[in-house]
Amino acid sequence: MSQLYTNAPSPWPQVEFDAPSASLDHPVGQIHFFAALQRLIKPLGGRVQKISQTILTEQGVLDIPCVAEVGGQSAAFLLYSTADQKSAQQYSAAKKVIQERLGLPAYYYAPAALDLSAEPVANPCRLLNSRDFSRAEEKPEGTYAIWLASPQEERYIGAVIQPAVLAAYEAVDGVETYVFADLSWALDFFEKVEGEKRPLRVQLPNEPLTAFVQGPQSIRFFLVASQEKGISFRFQEGAVPLEYQRNFWNAFATYAQNIKEAVKKNDLPLDDNVDHPLEWYRMVENIQRKLEGGDKPIGIGIIGFRATQKQEEKGGDGETATPVAQEQETPAPPERISAFHRIMAALSYAPIPFILVPVVAARRSSFVRFHIKQGFILLLLSIAPYILSRTLPQRTETGLLIILLNSVSLLFIFFGIFTAATARKRQLPVIGPLARWLPFWKEFE
Repeated sequence: MSQLYTNAPSPWPQVEFDAPSASLDHPVGQIHFFAALQRLIKPLGGRVQKISQTILTEQGVLDIPCVAEVGGQSAAFLLYSTADQKSAQQYSAAKKVIQERLGLPAYYYAPAALDLSAEPVANPCRLLNSRDFSRAEEKPEGTYAIWLASPQEERYIGAVIQPAVLAAYEAVDGVETYVFADLSWALDFFEKVEGEKRPLRVQLPNEPLTAFVQGPQSIRFFLVASQEKGISFRFQEGAVPLEYQRNFWNAFATYAQNIKEAVKKNDLPLDDNVDHPLEWYRMVENIQRKLEGGDKPIGIGIIGFRATQKQEEKGGDGETATPVAQEQETPAPPERISAFHRIMAALSYAPIPFILVPVVAARRSSFVRFHIKQGFILLLLSIAPYILSRTLPQRTETGLLIILLNSVSLLFIFFGIFTAATARKRQLPVIGPLARWLPFWKEFE
Protein backbone atom coordinates (compact mmCIF):
# COMPACT_ATOMS: atom_id res chain seq x y z
CA MET A 1 0.00 0.00 0.00
CA SER A 2 1.53 3.34 -1.06
CA GLN A 3 0.43 6.86 -0.20
CA LEU A 4 0.07 9.23 -3.14
CA TYR A 5 0.78 12.89 -2.64
CA THR A 6 -1.47 15.59 -4.13
CA ASN A 7 -1.33 19.37 -4.28
CA ALA A 8 -5.13 19.52 -4.34
CA PRO A 9 -6.61 21.56 -1.43
CA SER A 10 -9.10 20.22 1.08
CA PRO A 11 -11.51 18.45 0.79
CA TRP A 12 -9.63 16.52 -1.91
CA PRO A 13 -8.14 13.49 -0.13
CA GLN A 14 -4.78 11.79 -0.07
CA VAL A 15 -5.13 8.43 -1.83
CA GLU A 16 -3.72 5.17 -0.55
CA PHE A 17 -2.88 3.17 -3.64
CA ASP A 18 -2.86 -0.63 -3.38
CA ALA A 19 -0.44 -1.07 -6.30
CA PRO A 20 3.07 0.13 -7.18
CA SER A 21 3.08 3.78 -8.19
CA ALA A 22 4.71 2.78 -11.48
CA SER A 23 1.40 1.26 -12.54
CA LEU A 24 -0.10 4.77 -12.75
CA ASP A 25 1.38 4.83 -16.24
CA HIS A 26 -0.85 1.95 -17.31
CA PRO A 27 -4.63 1.79 -17.84
CA VAL A 28 -5.16 -1.01 -15.29
CA GLY A 29 -3.29 0.90 -12.59
CA GLN A 30 -5.25 4.04 -13.42
CA ILE A 31 -8.55 2.17 -13.04
CA HIS A 32 -7.48 1.10 -9.53
CA PHE A 33 -6.70 4.75 -8.75
CA PHE A 34 -10.08 5.94 -10.06
CA ALA A 35 -11.86 3.36 -7.90
CA ALA A 36 -9.87 4.42 -4.81
CA LEU A 37 -10.59 8.12 -5.43
CA GLN A 38 -14.28 7.42 -5.96
CA ARG A 39 -14.51 5.57 -2.63
CA LEU A 40 -12.92 8.51 -0.79
CA ILE A 41 -14.94 11.34 -2.31
CA LYS A 42 -18.31 9.60 -2.41
CA PRO A 43 -19.02 10.28 1.32
CA LEU A 44 -18.28 13.96 0.56
CA GLY A 45 -20.98 14.00 -2.12
CA GLY A 46 -18.35 13.80 -4.86
CA ARG A 47 -17.87 11.62 -7.86
CA VAL A 48 -15.47 10.87 -10.69
CA GLN A 49 -17.05 12.59 -13.68
CA LYS A 50 -14.81 11.59 -16.56
CA ILE A 51 -11.85 9.31 -17.11
CA SER A 52 -9.32 9.27 -19.95
CA GLN A 53 -10.37 12.64 -21.34
CA THR A 54 -8.30 14.31 -24.06
CA ILE A 55 -7.78 17.84 -25.32
CA LEU A 56 -6.71 18.49 -28.90
CA THR A 57 -4.40 21.47 -29.27
CA GLU A 58 -2.21 22.85 -32.05
CA GLN A 59 0.66 20.93 -30.42
CA GLY A 60 -1.06 17.55 -30.26
CA VAL A 61 -3.20 15.57 -27.80
CA LEU A 62 -3.12 16.19 -24.05
CA ASP A 63 -4.28 13.31 -21.86
CA ILE A 64 -6.31 14.05 -18.74
CA PRO A 65 -6.65 10.83 -16.72
CA CYS A 66 -9.48 12.04 -14.51
CA VAL A 67 -11.99 14.85 -13.92
CA ALA A 68 -13.77 14.70 -10.55
CA GLU A 69 -16.21 16.84 -8.59
CA VAL A 70 -16.69 17.55 -4.88
CA GLY A 71 -19.10 20.10 -3.44
CA GLY A 72 -20.05 21.39 -6.87
CA GLN A 73 -16.42 22.14 -7.77
CA SER A 74 -14.77 20.16 -10.58
CA ALA A 75 -11.05 19.64 -11.05
CA ALA A 76 -8.78 17.79 -13.45
CA PHE A 77 -6.21 15.34 -12.08
CA LEU A 78 -2.94 14.29 -13.67
CA LEU A 79 -1.16 11.12 -12.56
CA TYR A 80 2.60 10.64 -12.37
CA SER A 81 4.45 7.43 -11.50
CA THR A 82 7.59 9.38 -10.53
CA ALA A 83 8.16 12.72 -8.80
CA ASP A 84 11.19 13.75 -10.82
CA GLN A 85 11.97 16.99 -12.63
CA LYS A 86 10.50 15.73 -15.90
CA SER A 87 7.12 15.08 -14.25
CA ALA A 88 7.18 18.51 -12.61
CA GLN A 89 7.90 20.24 -15.91
CA GLN A 90 5.19 18.30 -17.70
CA TYR A 91 2.66 19.12 -14.99
CA SER A 92 3.47 22.84 -15.10
CA ALA A 93 2.80 22.94 -18.85
CA ALA A 94 -0.28 20.67 -18.81
CA LYS A 95 -1.90 22.63 -15.96
CA LYS A 96 -1.78 25.80 -18.05
CA VAL A 97 -3.37 24.10 -21.08
CA ILE A 98 -6.20 22.64 -18.97
CA GLN A 99 -6.93 25.97 -17.33
CA GLU A 100 -7.02 27.76 -20.69
CA ARG A 101 -9.04 25.14 -22.57
CA LEU A 102 -11.40 23.75 -19.92
CA GLY A 103 -11.40 26.49 -17.32
CA LEU A 104 -10.69 23.91 -14.62
CA PRO A 105 -8.02 23.82 -11.92
CA ALA A 106 -5.54 21.01 -12.50
CA TYR A 107 -3.92 19.05 -9.67
CA TYR A 108 -1.71 15.99 -9.57
CA TYR A 109 -1.22 12.73 -7.71
CA ALA A 110 2.34 11.40 -7.49
CA PRO A 111 4.52 9.32 -5.12
CA ALA A 112 5.97 12.57 -3.69
CA ALA A 113 5.61 16.33 -4.03
CA LEU A 114 6.51 17.82 -7.40
CA ASP A 115 8.63 20.93 -7.77
CA LEU A 116 5.99 23.51 -8.71
CA SER A 117 8.69 26.05 -9.61
CA ALA A 118 9.92 23.81 -12.44
CA GLU A 119 10.11 25.41 -15.88
CA PRO A 120 7.25 24.07 -18.06
CA VAL A 121 8.14 21.86 -21.01
CA ALA A 122 7.60 23.41 -24.42
CA ASN A 123 4.97 20.83 -25.36
CA PRO A 124 3.09 18.68 -22.82
CA CYS A 125 1.11 16.95 -25.57
CA ARG A 126 1.68 13.68 -27.37
CA LEU A 127 1.10 12.81 -31.01
CA LEU A 128 -2.25 11.63 -32.35
CA ASN A 129 -2.50 7.87 -32.83
CA SER A 130 -5.11 5.31 -33.87
CA ARG A 131 -6.10 4.69 -30.21
CA ASP A 132 -7.61 8.19 -30.20
CA PHE A 133 -10.37 6.88 -32.49
CA SER A 134 -13.37 4.79 -31.46
CA ARG A 135 -16.70 3.86 -33.02
CA ALA A 136 -19.62 6.15 -32.21
CA GLU A 137 -23.20 4.94 -32.33
CA GLU A 138 -25.48 7.96 -32.04
CA LYS A 139 -25.29 10.15 -35.13
CA PRO A 140 -26.74 13.66 -34.73
CA GLU A 141 -28.75 14.81 -37.74
CA GLY A 142 -27.16 17.50 -39.82
CA THR A 143 -24.76 18.30 -42.61
CA TYR A 144 -21.20 17.00 -42.45
CA ALA A 145 -18.38 17.99 -44.77
CA ILE A 146 -14.65 18.42 -45.21
CA TRP A 147 -15.46 22.12 -45.58
CA LEU A 148 -18.66 24.16 -45.85
CA ALA A 149 -19.01 27.75 -46.96
CA SER A 150 -20.13 30.14 -44.21
CA PRO A 151 -20.44 33.91 -43.69
CA GLN A 152 -17.02 33.76 -42.01
CA GLU A 153 -15.45 31.66 -44.80
CA GLU A 154 -17.04 32.03 -48.21
CA ARG A 155 -14.10 30.48 -50.08
CA TYR A 156 -12.13 27.32 -49.48
CA ILE A 157 -8.83 28.64 -50.82
CA GLY A 158 -7.40 30.54 -47.88
CA ALA A 159 -9.79 28.95 -45.38
CA VAL A 160 -8.54 28.05 -41.90
CA ILE A 161 -8.40 24.32 -42.58
CA GLN A 162 -7.19 24.36 -46.22
CA PRO A 163 -3.41 24.15 -45.54
CA ALA A 164 -3.99 21.45 -42.92
CA VAL A 165 -6.14 19.31 -45.26
CA LEU A 166 -3.51 19.61 -48.00
CA ALA A 167 -0.78 18.63 -45.50
CA ALA A 168 -2.79 15.55 -44.50
CA TYR A 169 -3.32 14.40 -48.09
CA GLU A 170 0.38 14.90 -48.85
CA ALA A 171 1.41 12.98 -45.72
CA VAL A 172 -0.89 10.03 -46.46
CA ASP A 173 0.15 9.86 -50.12
CA GLY A 174 1.95 6.59 -50.70
CA VAL A 175 1.01 5.02 -47.35
CA GLU A 176 -2.80 4.90 -47.60
CA THR A 177 -2.90 1.13 -47.00
CA TYR A 178 -0.64 1.37 -43.93
CA VAL A 179 -2.68 4.19 -42.38
CA PHE A 180 -5.96 2.46 -43.19
CA ALA A 181 -4.70 -0.79 -41.64
CA ASP A 182 -3.87 1.03 -38.41
CA LEU A 183 -7.25 2.78 -38.28
CA SER A 184 -9.17 -0.35 -39.30
CA TRP A 185 -7.61 -2.35 -36.49
CA ALA A 186 -8.44 0.33 -33.90
CA LEU A 187 -12.01 0.78 -35.18
CA ASP A 188 -12.79 -2.94 -35.69
CA PHE A 189 -13.63 -2.55 -39.37
CA PHE A 190 -13.07 -6.29 -39.80
CA GLU A 191 -13.48 -9.32 -37.55
CA LYS A 192 -10.42 -10.10 -35.46
CA VAL A 193 -9.31 -13.69 -35.05
CA GLU A 194 -7.76 -14.65 -31.72
CA GLY A 195 -3.99 -14.72 -32.01
CA GLU A 196 -4.03 -12.89 -35.34
CA LYS A 197 -1.51 -10.08 -35.71
CA ARG A 198 -2.52 -6.64 -36.85
CA PRO A 199 -2.24 -6.49 -40.66
CA LEU A 200 0.48 -4.20 -41.95
CA ARG A 201 -1.59 -3.04 -44.93
CA VAL A 202 -5.29 -3.01 -45.78
CA GLN A 203 -6.51 -2.02 -49.23
CA LEU A 204 -8.98 0.85 -49.25
CA PRO A 205 -12.42 -0.13 -50.62
CA ASN A 206 -13.51 0.71 -54.15
CA GLU A 207 -16.83 2.09 -52.90
CA PRO A 208 -16.61 4.70 -50.11
CA LEU A 209 -16.61 3.28 -46.59
CA THR A 210 -18.41 5.72 -44.28
CA ALA A 211 -18.05 5.22 -40.51
CA PHE A 212 -19.19 7.47 -37.67
CA VAL A 213 -16.33 7.75 -35.18
CA GLN A 214 -15.27 9.63 -32.07
CA GLY A 215 -11.91 11.38 -31.94
CA PRO A 216 -9.94 13.43 -29.43
CA GLN A 217 -11.98 15.57 -27.05
CA SER A 218 -14.98 13.25 -27.66
CA ILE A 219 -15.78 15.05 -30.92
CA ARG A 220 -17.76 12.87 -33.32
CA PHE A 221 -17.48 12.93 -37.12
CA PHE A 222 -17.56 10.76 -40.23
CA LEU A 223 -14.48 8.93 -41.46
CA VAL A 224 -14.72 8.24 -45.21
CA ALA A 225 -12.28 6.00 -47.08
CA SER A 226 -12.07 4.93 -50.72
CA GLN A 227 -9.36 4.15 -53.25
CA GLU A 228 -10.22 7.16 -55.38
CA LYS A 229 -10.45 9.83 -52.66
CA GLY A 230 -8.31 8.36 -49.91
CA ILE A 231 -8.99 8.90 -46.20
CA SER A 232 -10.89 12.00 -45.15
CA PHE A 233 -13.04 13.32 -42.30
CA ARG A 234 -16.39 15.15 -42.38
CA PHE A 235 -17.32 17.40 -39.44
CA GLN A 236 -20.84 18.54 -38.55
CA GLU A 237 -21.82 22.02 -39.67
CA GLY A 238 -21.87 24.50 -36.81
CA ALA A 239 -21.02 21.89 -34.16
CA VAL A 240 -17.22 21.63 -34.40
CA PRO A 241 -15.05 24.78 -34.09
CA LEU A 242 -12.78 25.53 -37.04
CA GLU A 243 -9.83 25.61 -34.64
CA TYR A 244 -10.48 21.98 -33.70
CA GLN A 245 -10.81 20.95 -37.35
CA ARG A 246 -7.52 22.64 -38.23
CA ASN A 247 -5.75 21.07 -35.24
CA PHE A 248 -7.20 17.67 -36.10
CA TRP A 249 -6.10 17.73 -39.75
CA ASN A 250 -2.62 18.88 -38.70
CA ALA A 251 -2.40 16.15 -36.05
CA PHE A 252 -3.56 13.55 -38.57
CA ALA A 253 -0.93 14.78 -41.05
CA THR A 254 1.79 14.31 -38.41
CA TYR A 255 0.43 10.84 -37.57
CA ALA A 256 0.50 9.80 -41.24
CA GLN A 257 3.95 11.34 -41.78
CA ASN A 258 5.34 9.27 -38.90
CA ILE A 259 3.92 6.13 -40.52
CA LYS A 260 5.51 7.12 -43.83
CA GLU A 261 8.91 7.65 -42.18
CA ALA A 262 8.65 4.25 -40.49
CA VAL A 263 7.77 2.61 -43.82
CA LYS A 264 10.79 4.18 -45.51
CA LYS A 265 13.11 3.44 -42.58
CA ASN A 266 12.22 -0.25 -42.75
CA ASP A 267 12.52 -0.37 -46.56
CA LEU A 268 8.87 -1.32 -46.97
CA PRO A 269 7.18 -0.68 -50.33
CA LEU A 270 5.15 2.48 -50.73
CA ASP A 271 1.65 2.16 -52.12
CA ASP A 272 1.50 1.98 -55.88
CA ASN A 273 -1.69 4.03 -55.77
CA VAL A 274 -4.52 2.88 -57.96
CA ASP A 275 -6.34 6.21 -58.06
CA HIS A 276 -3.86 8.54 -56.37
CA PRO A 277 -6.10 10.38 -53.83
CA LEU A 278 -3.67 13.31 -53.67
CA GLU A 279 -4.41 14.01 -57.33
CA TRP A 280 -8.14 13.96 -56.55
CA TYR A 281 -7.65 16.49 -53.76
CA ARG A 282 -5.52 18.76 -55.94
CA MET A 283 -8.26 18.60 -58.55
CA VAL A 284 -10.75 19.72 -55.87
CA GLU A 285 -8.52 22.67 -54.97
CA ASN A 286 -8.26 23.64 -58.64
CA ILE A 287 -12.04 23.59 -58.94
CA GLN A 288 -12.31 25.83 -55.90
CA ARG A 289 -9.82 28.28 -57.41
CA LYS A 290 -11.86 28.46 -60.61
CA LEU A 291 -14.91 29.34 -58.51
CA GLU A 292 -13.13 32.32 -56.96
CA GLY A 293 -14.40 34.72 -59.58
CA GLY A 294 -17.77 33.08 -60.19
CA ASP A 295 -20.47 31.41 -58.16
CA LYS A 296 -19.77 30.90 -54.49
CA PRO A 297 -18.88 27.28 -53.62
CA ILE A 298 -21.15 25.36 -51.28
CA GLY A 299 -18.71 22.90 -49.76
CA ILE A 300 -16.44 19.91 -50.24
CA GLY A 301 -17.39 16.29 -49.56
CA ILE A 302 -20.84 17.05 -48.15
CA ILE A 303 -22.75 14.32 -46.31
CA GLY A 304 -26.37 15.03 -45.41
CA PHE A 305 -27.44 12.78 -42.54
CA ARG A 306 -31.00 12.31 -41.32
CA ALA A 307 -32.49 9.70 -38.99
CA THR A 308 -35.53 8.86 -41.14
CA GLN A 309 -36.16 8.66 -44.84
CA LYS A 310 -39.52 8.91 -46.62
CA GLN A 311 -40.35 5.92 -48.78
CA GLU A 312 -41.52 6.95 -52.23
CA GLU A 313 -41.65 3.58 -53.94
CA LYS A 314 -44.91 2.33 -55.45
CA GLY A 315 -47.14 0.40 -53.15
CA GLY A 316 -45.74 1.73 -49.88
CA ASP A 317 -45.43 4.82 -47.75
CA GLY A 318 -44.39 5.71 -44.25
CA GLU A 319 -40.96 6.02 -42.68
CA THR A 320 -38.06 3.78 -41.86
CA ALA A 321 -35.90 4.21 -38.79
CA THR A 322 -32.77 3.21 -40.68
CA PRO A 323 -30.25 6.04 -40.56
CA VAL A 324 -29.29 7.36 -43.98
CA ALA A 325 -26.14 9.22 -44.97
CA GLN A 326 -26.16 10.81 -48.41
CA GLU A 327 -22.97 12.19 -49.85
CA GLN A 328 -22.81 15.06 -52.31
CA GLU A 329 -19.34 15.28 -53.75
CA THR A 330 -17.74 18.37 -55.18
CA PRO A 331 -18.52 18.74 -58.90
CA ALA A 332 -15.71 17.38 -61.02
CA PRO A 333 -14.73 18.15 -64.61
CA PRO A 334 -15.44 15.45 -67.23
CA GLU A 335 -11.76 14.48 -67.42
CA ARG A 336 -9.75 13.76 -64.30
CA ILE A 337 -6.63 12.63 -66.13
CA SER A 338 -4.02 15.29 -66.76
CA ALA A 339 -2.75 16.01 -70.27
CA PHE A 340 0.68 14.74 -69.21
CA HIS A 341 -0.72 11.36 -68.18
CA ARG A 342 -2.71 11.09 -71.41
CA ILE A 343 0.45 11.64 -73.44
CA MET A 344 2.35 9.11 -71.33
CA ALA A 345 -0.48 6.58 -71.72
CA ALA A 346 -0.53 7.07 -75.51
CA LEU A 347 3.25 6.49 -75.64
CA SER A 348 2.60 3.11 -74.00
CA TYR A 349 1.53 1.84 -77.44
CA ALA A 350 4.67 3.13 -79.19
CA PRO A 351 7.61 0.87 -80.09
CA ILE A 352 10.86 0.64 -78.13
CA PRO A 353 12.42 2.92 -76.90
CA PHE A 354 9.36 5.22 -76.65
CA ILE A 355 7.40 2.77 -74.50
CA LEU A 356 10.09 3.14 -71.82
CA VAL A 357 9.28 6.84 -71.36
CA PRO A 358 5.97 6.30 -69.48
CA VAL A 359 7.53 3.41 -67.55
CA VAL A 360 10.11 5.81 -66.12
CA ALA A 361 8.09 9.05 -65.96
CA ALA A 362 4.56 8.07 -64.92
CA ARG A 363 4.38 4.50 -63.67
CA ARG A 364 2.77 5.59 -60.34
CA SER A 365 -0.40 6.59 -62.19
CA SER A 366 -2.82 3.67 -62.38
CA PHE A 367 -4.19 5.13 -65.62
CA VAL A 368 -0.77 5.13 -67.29
CA ARG A 369 0.12 1.76 -65.77
CA PHE A 370 -3.05 0.26 -67.25
CA HIS A 371 -2.01 1.30 -70.75
CA ILE A 372 1.66 0.34 -70.26
CA LYS A 373 0.61 -3.24 -69.55
CA GLN A 374 -1.60 -3.43 -72.62
CA GLY A 375 1.09 -1.76 -74.72
CA PHE A 376 3.64 -4.34 -73.57
CA ILE A 377 1.40 -7.21 -74.69
CA LEU A 378 0.85 -5.46 -78.03
CA LEU A 379 4.60 -5.05 -78.42
CA LEU A 380 4.98 -8.82 -78.11
CA LEU A 381 2.14 -9.30 -80.60
CA SER A 382 3.84 -7.00 -83.12
CA ILE A 383 7.03 -9.06 -82.89
CA ALA A 384 5.17 -12.31 -83.57
CA PRO A 385 4.80 -11.77 -87.39
CA TYR A 386 8.55 -11.23 -87.73
CA ILE A 387 9.28 -14.42 -85.81
CA LEU A 388 6.75 -16.39 -87.89
CA SER A 389 8.20 -15.11 -91.16
CA ARG A 390 11.62 -16.40 -90.09
CA THR A 391 10.50 -19.77 -88.76
CA LEU A 392 7.55 -20.92 -90.92
CA PRO A 393 7.83 -22.00 -94.56
CA GLN A 394 7.15 -19.31 -97.17
CA ARG A 395 3.60 -20.24 -98.11
CA THR A 396 0.41 -18.38 -98.91
CA GLU A 397 -1.15 -19.36 -95.58
CA THR A 398 1.87 -18.02 -93.72
CA GLY A 399 1.67 -14.72 -95.56
CA LEU A 400 -2.05 -14.37 -94.80
CA LEU A 401 -1.45 -15.14 -91.14
CA ILE A 402 1.29 -12.50 -90.94
CA ILE A 403 -0.93 -9.92 -92.66
CA LEU A 404 -3.77 -10.75 -90.25
CA LEU A 405 -1.55 -10.40 -87.18
CA ASN A 406 -0.13 -7.10 -88.41
CA SER A 407 -3.61 -5.76 -89.11
CA VAL A 408 -4.95 -6.77 -85.67
CA SER A 409 -1.88 -5.36 -83.96
CA LEU A 410 -2.20 -2.06 -85.84
CA LEU A 411 -5.92 -1.84 -85.08
CA PHE A 412 -5.32 -2.46 -81.38
CA ILE A 413 -2.53 0.13 -81.29
CA PHE A 414 -4.79 2.80 -82.81
CA PHE A 415 -7.62 1.89 -80.43
CA GLY A 416 -5.27 1.97 -77.44
CA ILE A 417 -3.89 5.38 -78.39
CA PHE A 418 -7.44 6.69 -78.86
CA THR A 419 -8.63 5.50 -75.44
CA ALA A 420 -5.48 6.87 -73.77
CA ALA A 421 -5.86 10.26 -75.47
CA THR A 422 -9.51 10.46 -74.37
CA ALA A 423 -8.63 9.59 -70.77
CA ARG A 424 -10.36 6.23 -70.71
CA LYS A 425 -9.39 2.76 -69.56
CA ARG A 426 -10.76 0.18 -72.01
CA GLN A 427 -9.58 -3.41 -72.07
CA LEU A 428 -8.60 -4.62 -75.50
CA PRO A 429 -10.01 -8.02 -76.49
CA VAL A 430 -7.65 -10.82 -75.43
CA ILE A 431 -4.90 -8.26 -74.68
CA GLY A 432 -6.56 -6.86 -71.53
CA PRO A 433 -7.02 -10.20 -69.74
CA LEU A 434 -3.46 -11.23 -70.64
CA ALA A 435 -2.12 -8.01 -69.12
CA ARG A 436 -3.52 -9.04 -65.73
CA TRP A 437 -0.95 -11.82 -65.52
CA LEU A 438 2.11 -9.71 -66.14
CA PRO A 439 4.63 -10.33 -63.32
CA PHE A 440 5.41 -6.62 -62.72
CA TRP A 441 3.15 -4.24 -60.78
CA LYS A 442 0.54 -5.61 -58.47
CA GLU A 443 -2.59 -3.71 -59.48
CA PHE A 444 -4.38 -3.87 -62.80
CA GLU A 445 -7.85 -2.46 -63.25
